[in-house]
Amino acid sequence: MQKVLASFVVVLTLFLITEFLFYNNKTSTKSPTNRLVFDTKIILPNNKVIKVHLADTPEEQIKGLSNIPDMSFQEGMLFKFNRPGVYKFWMKDMMFSLDFIWISANFTIVDITENISPETFPEAFSPKEPIMYVLEVKAGFVKQNNLKPGDKLKIIFP
Repeated sequence: MQKVLASFVVVLTLFLITEFLFYNNKTSTKSPTNRLVFDTKIILPNNKVIKVHLADTPEEQIKGLSNIPDMSFQEGMLFKFNRPGVYKFWMKDMMFSLDFIWISANFTIVDITENISPETFPEAFSPKEPIMYVLEVKAGFVKQNNLKPGDKLKIIFP
C-alpha cells in the first residue's frame, strides 16, 4: 500500500511540476505585441475611435512596429516629435504593410502614403511638408475610413 501511495505521490508531483513549467513557459513567453500599450485614442472624422501606442521617445520611434506579426484595423502607432519636421520612415523588420498618415501640430492630415510593403526596405518615405505626428496603421485603413489631406483628427493623450 505504501508503494502505491508513494508512486501516486511521485506521479502527482511530476504532473504538477510539468503543468507548472508548461503554464509558466506559456504565460511568460512574451509576444512582440505585449510591448505595446494602446493608451492613446484618436477620433477620426467619421467619429470612429482607434487606440494607438504613443511612440514619443527615440528608442520607441526607432523600434516602431518592427517584428510585430500583425495589427488590427482598430489599432495603430502614433509617433510624436518634439518639433515639426520632415521625418523619414522605412519598413525595416516589418511583417505587414502600412499606411502612413502625416499629421500637423494642429492635428490636420497634411499627407498620406498608402500601402507601403515590407519589401520596400531600405527605401524611406517622408511627407511633402513638415509634420509633428505620424500615424502608422495597417494598410487599407486610409481607404476603409475615407481619410484625406485636410481632415482633422482628435487625439486624446493618456
